Amino acid sequence: MNEAQRINSDIYRSSTRMGVIVLLIVLAAFLFKSVTGYVKVTKEQTYENCAVQTWSENHRNSKGGTYHVYYLEISHGISNKTDINFGDLYKNEDPLDYDMITPKESTEKEILFSRRIPYLYYSKFQSYNKNQVTMFKTEHGTRFPVYKLNCSEAEAEREYRRLYPPLFWYTAYVAGIFLGLLLLKFGHNAKRTADNYSDNVLYENKPDEVVTREDALAAMATMRIRREKEDERNRRRNNRFTF
Repeated sequence: MNEAQRINSDIYRSSTRMGVIVLLIVLAAFLFKSVTGYVKVTKEQTYENCAVQTWSENHRNSKGGTYHVYYLEISHGISNKTDINFGDLYKNEDPLDYDMITPKESTEKEILFSRRIPYLYYSKFQSYNKNQVTMFKTEHGTRFPVYKLNCSEAEAEREYRRLYPPLFWYTAYVAGIFLGLLLLKFGHNAKRTADNYSDNVLYENKPDEVVTREDALAAMATMRIRREKEDERNRRRNNRFTF
């Protein structure tokens, strides 16, 4: 094995090993976070007297096509009862007409959730027909609904990912996969170059088929080896006829 072949063989082994390690780390991190979750969520409460409203809008993109945008709004009715004010009894012209038994009652609407949502979330709440909604919240205070009243924290965290995808982690996965594949490709190129530098294998590519720098270097080395061998044969031939 010549020096060039040895160096490229070492590069092939180290790059391939590192590429496999990087891909395994990405896979392990993805599986671990998929099981344990990306954010801690806790159940806030199940609200009564809720109204669930879903709707979609058509938007036009820059190319002239259209796409749908889906929305969800969940409101909660709050009843406020007014206590009896006995002072009003004497202000009324006819005290007998004043109702002291039935207190006044008004209903206010509290918006629990209102935002754009993905279609899968929209499809679940589109046919939602209950007047109760269970709300969860994250450790940072973000409130979000789930379409199962008795939803576990693990299930709620998976639903949270649909609404708020962990973009940082997804970007890290893509970057890790790209790095791992790049190392594997680099190792593959180094192995091909090592094979071309082999003392027992001559470079077969024609000059117009050279596509990489490694191929060009291997072709130059092969031509040098051929030239040296040809010079050595000529020397031996000349020495044979020298008296």
